[in-house]
Amino acid sequence: MSAIGDEGEAQALRATAEDGAYENLYPTTEGQRCVGWRFGQVERCVRLGLLAGGPYADANCSEPLGELFGDCDAPPSYLLDEQTREGVSTLIAAHVAEAYTGAVDLRQVDACQLAHMSPGVNYFERGAAVDLDTFPVIIETTDP
Repeated sequence: MSAIGDEGEAQALRATAEDGAYENLYPTTEGQRCVGWRFGQVERCVRLGLLAGGPYADANCSEPLGELFGDCDAPPSYLLDEQTREGVSTLIAAHVAEAYTGAVDLRQVDACQLAHMSPGVNYFERGAAVDLDTFPVIIETTDP
């Protein structure tokens, strides 16, 4: 296990497999599993996050939705927005994930078109913005 976070800030634990890959992150304050996401220069521990990226909730294809295939034990808590520069993806915003049941649009080559909602897919839209500082910072330490 690696300790994650500095003294005084929210902390988490990372379980590391024998091959060196990490499996899960656990915030020590909540005892809930979370996943590491890069926010700028730091990695933060996000519990139940879902990446927004289309389909869309509007005919202009400007409001991306998150989609989760199949039934889920727990819906996502957060809908996350990502930006990629020079091959590096960074999350730039987080919002409360809210269930979406309206019309779904898909971006085609040069237009946005109404699409059918796929059976067995749950859609989520952006709710209230979440301050990124609320997610624990992950700082790797070496166990003695």
